[in-house]
Amino acid sequence: MWRLKIAEGGKDPYLSSTNNFVGRQTWEFDPNYGSEEERLEVEKARLHYWNHRHQVKPSSDVLWRMQFMREKKFKQDIAQVKIEDGEEVSYEKVTTILRRSMHLFAALQAEDGHWPAENAGLMYFMPPLVFFLYITGHLNSVFPEEHRKEILRYLYCHQNKDGGWGFHLEGHSTMFGTTLSYICMRLLGEGPDGGLDGACGKDREWILDHGSATVIPSWGKTWLSVLGVREWIGCNPIPPEFWLLPSFLPVHPAKMWCYCRLVYMPMSYLYGRRFVGPITSLVLQLREELYAQPYNEINWKSTRHLCAKEDIYYPPPLLQDIMWDSLYIFTEPFLTRWPFSKIREQALKTTMKHIHYEDENSRYITIGAVEKVLLAKKNHIILLNSNHMLACWAEDPNGDAFKKHLARIPDYIWIAEDGMKMQSFGSQEWDASLAIQALLATDISHEIGPTLKNGHDFIKASQVKDNPFGDFKSMYRHISRGSWTFSDQDHGWQVSDCTSEGLKPLPPDAVQLHFPGLHFPNIPPNHRITLWYSEDQHWEVGFGIRNMLLSFTHGWSDVVQGIPLFQNYWVTFTRISAERYDMVVYSPDGCDIRDFIQNEHGEVVDVDAIDFADVEAGVDAEHGEVVAGVEAGVDVEDANSENEEDEEIPEEILFDRVIIARARFRLPQDFVPIALLEHHTVLMFRFEDVYSEGLVINQEMSRGRQRFWVSGWTNFVRCSGIQIGQQMRLRYRHRAVTWEILLSNV
Repeated sequence: MWRLKIAEGGKDPYLSSTNNFVGRQTWEFDPNYGSEEERLEVEKARLHYWNHRHQVKPSSDVLWRMQFMREKKFKQDIAQVKIEDGEEVSYEKVTTILRRSMHLFAALQAEDGHWPAENAGLMYFMPPLVFFLYITGHLNSVFPEEHRKEILRYLYCHQNKDGGWGFHLEGHSTMFGTTLSYICMRLLGEGPDGGLDGACGKDREWILDHGSATVIPSWGKTWLSVLGVREWIGCNPIPPEFWLLPSFLPVHPAKMWCYCRLVYMPMSYLYGRRFVGPITSLVLQLREELYAQPYNEINWKSTRHLCAKEDIYYPPPLLQDIMWDSLYIFTEPFLTRWPFSKIREQALKTTMKHIHYEDENSRYITIGAVEKVLLAKKNHIILLNSNHMLACWAEDPNGDAFKKHLARIPDYIWIAEDGMKMQSFGSQEWDASLAIQALLATDISHEIGPTLKNGHDFIKASQVKDNPFGDFKSMYRHISRGSWTFSDQDHGWQVSDCTSEGLKPLPPDAVQLHFPGLHFPNIPPNHRITLWYSEDQHWEVGFGIRNMLLSFTHGWSDVVQGIPLFQNYWVTFTRISAERYDMVVYSPDGCDIRDFIQNEHGEVVDVDAIDFADVEAGVDAEHGEVVAGVEAGVDVEDANSENEEDEEIPEEILFDRVIIARARFRLPQDFVPIALLEHHTVLMFRFEDVYSEGLVINQEMSRGRQRFWVSGWTNFVRCSGIQIGQQMRLRYRHRAVTWEILLSNV
């Protein structure tokens, strides 16, 4: 019987952890575990899922829930409440229902404080892992009979009625999901027409009826080439030479979303090596089964751009095809021949340097499921196929790097009543933070004090304490110290919204309670790290996604909500560069571009509704009083005039206009997504009811350039969510200069 184990792994010499494996969740099969009655209950849950698999796709995680309630001897002692149709809903009944739910939820908490859960659903995760283990010869050792049985169960449960598999378990059948699933079943021992209810035969029929595996999408082309059931000449180039380009170029992989970059990094290594696994008799059979014509008669070059219509979510633009063709025709022939092959060799070494760095920084978990398999595969390729490592392989074919990858495979495996699946990675920290916030939101949280304490301990133990080692900026990584990940501390990849959610269970005055009257420089280092992360991290949700920012407004909201914890401390801003920075946030409703201003009460109001004649004179437009810290008589228009460039810059310039946003966006009252600095104009984030009482910009010369800092802003951090670490463009008196803007208390 399967059982879930929590925070274990310390006895394995190939495993390492930064926090004693807190948050780690792994499944093991124990034939002696559980009673006969419990085994029958599991089989009943499996049968129920099978009978309803087309109506309800996700599993209910029956196995681990049964295990936890049995181990904790949980018994619901709060009477069930039923509310009939038309019956009045009373406060007492709702409270009783809430108490029942909270006590059940508390029983499902793991001993280290998190709540286990499945984080899967994509059908293309498990097959490549099976491919990898088959190629390396470790399939039967890593996945014994019970594991293989559960993998097949999962595939059978999620086969669509037409015989295919989708991109994800809710999706329509695609060539990508169907082909990978078919090969997976064959590698696990099923015959061409075998499987439950003839699953393999239905699968192959779908493939051949929809154009055969020649029209599989690009990732499928890569995996089939690695396995040996497709030729590399039928793939578009994935040149590792991109890693040799200067990092300032827009096409450098450093500019990519981290998931995209780290998928194509090992793929580019595989492509550069033209790696092909052992050609076994089963591989030769697959060559015959997957295609509508003999394998040796296929014109592979002509299949590079082919893709089944079921897999096309967005047609590739012509420019992309031109780029692929240019690389295929003009660069690849040179890079595979001397002396240009020297460039390819250097590119592969550079790629491997990055791969090893990612392995070690994530304790060989890697950033996600796709990367895990590819990164694990590359270590085996190094040992077997790279000429400069051939001697090392001959001396030790079971190298430590490869064994460390194998030891981390269980971190990705999840078992439920629908079988075994591979997760993208765990969601332990994310789930725990949200769960604790929900529990604290009730007025009866005092009944589950131990649960909240365990959850607090887990969040505390899961915070990332260190940055990536070495010169992480040269490896295109950001700071992570003080952040939280999506899963556990060992994973190591910081996430902006997870960091905010990790802070939000704390009371808003937590820092002040521990350190009353202290300023930021005096906060002890172990409490300072989160503010450092908040200060320096790119506020681009999802691992610093520079180009994906506009798509993740929810992440901005999460991030800004975490700022109040440090409301009395100050932040340093750097890298504010020339000219003006405008970010346009688009909304489907097509709102007009508008300027907004924050008034004395922290309200966002339209600039058009404010008479700035009074404000420029130092008079509050709403109350007719002199604004604190603003000198009367300052003429903003004159100060910005092009005709007065020779006017002496005053030692102190008062910022008298606060603009919240200029965006194609209907702003919620509690969230503003952008920041912009301009002469006599400060753009900032509004948070709750904080209001600037006056800003002073100070000026001095430092190392041959002007240095400015702003002072006099009460509770600055609380009301600012400015994009720290990103470039903001500043226009000052129409002269493009690079300034450092530092914020400090008066």
